[in-house]
Amino acid sequence: MGTAYSLKAKKVDKEALQTFLDSPGEDADLKALWTAFDKDASGYIEDAELHQIIYHLIWIFWKYATPSKPCPKRDQVQGVVEVICQNVMHEIDVSHRGRISRAEFDVFGEYIMKQW
Repeated sequence: MGTAYSLKAKKVDKEALQTFLDSPGEDADLKALWTAFDKDASGYIEDAELHQIIYHLIWIFWKYATPSKPCPKRDQVQGVVEVICQNVMHEIDVSHRGRISRAEFDVFGEYIMKQW
């Protein structure tokens, strides 16, 4: 992934995920989510990009489940993010390249909607 992209939580990233979660999860919705997170336009969701998605999902799920409690900071949930990313890669990265292709991302979208 290119170095121009900061790993700090970005409001636009959270909004992209929230929009997807509020959508019917159709192909156009997945394409918009893909575009939002394939930051370097490599055609793959790579490790750092996946970590970003998972952290934002935790943040959104936390706000939904416990709106009166502050959301955890990234360093507080980094271990959880790492475990979830490993599990996602095990299930989604069927090509075993260590990155998620656009076709594999469709399965990831289904996974996200199922969890939500």
